[in-house]
Amino acid sequence: MNDAHHVEPVIRIGASACLAGERVRYDGTDRRDRHLLEELPGCFERVPVCPETAIGLGVPRAPIRLQREAGQIRLRGIDEPAADHTGAMLNLADHMARTLSDVCGFVFKARSPSCAVDDALLLQDDGSEVRHAGLFNQALRQRLPLLPVIDENGLADQTSRERFIERVVLLYRWRQVSDAGMNAARLQAFHCAHRHRLLAYDEYSCLMLDDLVAQTGDDDIAAQAGIYIGRFMAALEGATKCDHARVFRELLAALPGTLTPQQDIGIRRSLAALAAGEIDMDEMRARFLALPGAAALPGVQRSFYLYPYLRDFVERDRP
Repeated sequence: MNDAHHVEPVIRIGASACLAGERVRYDGTDRRDRHLLEELPGCFERVPVCPETAIGLGVPRAPIRLQREAGQIRLRGIDEPAADHTGAMLNLADHMARTLSDVCGFVFKARSPSCAVDDALLLQDDGSEVRHAGLFNQALRQRLPLLPVIDENGLADQTSRERFIERVVLLYRWRQVSDAGMNAARLQAFHCAHRHRLLAYDEYSCLMLDDLVAQTGDDDIAAQAGIYIGRFMAALEGATKCDHARVFRELLAALPGTLTPQQDIGIRRSLAALAAGEIDMDEMRARFLALPGAAALPGVQRSFYLYPYLRDFVERDRP
């Protein structure tokens, strides 16, 4: 096999610059995050962004905060309330939505009035404070609604980090297919490759998208493809549980022929061991694929669920 086949693609993700180790915070410090810099796949290229320095605020600088005024959220100086940075930050989000249109995810700084995913302090009209998304974060996500986001606290949690990576890779692969020219056949191939991943998280959404894909033709592909990926990404983002047994039951039912009693007992014990945390998904996948006929099932060789690693997909995506 040619070594060039093992070159993984570069997947760009945005990141709050302070988390990447740049000293751009209001007090001149950084918040270097090892999970961002050391725990993500090697093919992820981090694009550091500091919204506050990008709109011309210096380092160090006076702190800013979110304030609700007459139903609108403003970004103002704490010590200088007359300093209103709202318009500049929204203009930056417009600009970044264009220049970062190829990023497939974003790691934001928690609690930042610019970057927080959901925990920046927002000063209400009555003087109380509630939690809210940072202004840049909210504006960028409105402009790039498919973009997976997480903060450093989520990144520190292994399960949250792995699900973020899944969504980043999924969006990358969707864009690869879209850039090649979306049609009904490509939509069906994408769904076949990724449906087991969705089935593990959200059976209802999986069945709904099964129907959507089956009913989509080339004449309405643009609209239907947009609905499809929007629902797929939303289902993954909102998932709270993962039912691997549901997926493997479907896969086992599709096997040609009948397993021997020993094979049937063995694979069901493996599922119980997976549920108990005694084996991991890599081991479960290997045991399933070792069953007679499993690797030859239609779509298995291109399944993101059974072959989740980018290197596998690079090889399988080659003509």
